[in-house]
Amino acid sequence: MTAKSVRVVACLLGLAGLAALAAPAHAAPPPCSDKDVIDIVKLGFDTVQEYDLKSKRRLSGVDEIKDLGVVQHAPVRDKYDESRFCQGRAKLADGETLAVWFRVFIRRRDNDFGGVRPCFAKYNPSHIKDCSKDEAAQKPR
Repeated sequence: MTAKSVRVVACLLGLAGLAALAAPAHAAPPPCSDKDVIDIVKLGFDTVQEYDLKSKRRLSGVDEIKDLGVVQHAPVRDKYDESRFCQGRAKLADGETLAVWFRVFIRRRDNDFGGVRPCFAKYNPSHIKDCSKDEAAQKPR
């Protein structure tokens, strides 16, 4: 390799390094304990209680939060690219506690924070009979 070709290779490697630094960071679903994620879990529970189940139950918080892992999905048009699966202990305003699972998902190609899908050990919408079979409660594969 000549001195000139070594300089060209070094220049190209330098440009590739700069391009990598300029590229946007890999977007991942927010952490399970992210305040916005927990707020969506609470809102989801409270909305179902009020409008679907006609109940006065309200969720006051979620603790003992565990990240069960992240799954990248095969690219499919209009589907989400990546899901983070989470588990926690939901605390109701009356002091009752119950398990909650939730899935946080994103679509990277348009920087869309897709949302959060919670599922609770009980007090779910009427169409969810068994939370363990709901996609929010499935462990990553």
